Amino acid sequence: MKRKTVTITIVLTVIAIIAIVFSLKFNRLLKIDECLDKGGSWNNERNDCQYADSFHLTKKTLIERDNTKIDSNIKWLKKAKNIDLDKSFNLKILKNEEFLDVTTDGGGLLKAYYRNKQIVKISLWLGLSYGNSTFDYYFNNKKLFYIYETFNQFIYIDSINGFNYNKTETTFIGKYYFMNDILFDFETTGHNRFEDNKIDPEEILLKETSHWVNKFCIK
Repeated sequence: MKRKTVTITIVLTVIAIIAIVFSLKFNRLLKIDECLDKGGSWNNERNDCQYADSFHLTKKTLIERDNTKIDSNIKWLKKAKNIDLDKSFNLKILKNEEFLDVTTDGGGLLKAYYRNKQIVKISLWLGLSYGNSTFDYYFNNKKLFYIYETFNQFIYIDSINGFNYNKTETTFIGKYYFMNDILFDFETTGHNRFEDNKIDPEEILLKETSHWVNKFCIK
C-alpha cells in the first residue's frame, strides 16, 4: 500500500513538473510573439525583447510612429510629383547597349534629369519578352529619397497561345521611401522579387540606384 502511495506521489510530481515547464515555455512564446508584433527582436541570451529605440513601444508610441511615417511618405510623394511637373531640367538619354551589359528583348531606355550637374531623377524602361518594367528614382541633394516601380505585363491570349503585345495590364506597383540611404518604408501591390525574406530590398535597391547613376558621367 505504501509503495502504491509513493508511486502515485512520484507520478503526480512528474506531471506537475511537466506542467510548470510547459507553462513557462508557453509564456515565453507568447512574450516572443508580442515582442515581434511590436517591431522588436527577441534576445535569447538576455531572454527579453529589444527595441531599436531602446524602450518599450506602447500602443500610443506605435500610432505616433506610424503617423510620422505616413507624413514622411506624403512629403516624399509631393516632392517627387514636383520633380515630374518641372520641365526645366536638362535631359540625357542612353539607349540599349549604351547602358545595358545584356540587351533585353524589347531594348531599354535610361533617362537622367539634372540641373547644375546634379541628378534629380532617373527613369529606367526595360522591354522584356512578357512585359515592360519601369523604375523612377528621385533624388534630393544627391540623396535617393523615393523609387517608383511598375511592371506592365502583356495580355496572354489562350486562343493564340501567346501574348498580345499591343495590350498590357499593370501587375505590380512598388513604392520605396528612403531617408539617408535607409529604406524606412515601402508599399507593394502584386508579386515581387522581395517576397523572399533572404533578399534585402534596401541593399538591392541602393546598389541598383548607384549602378544607374554611374552610367551618367555628369561632372
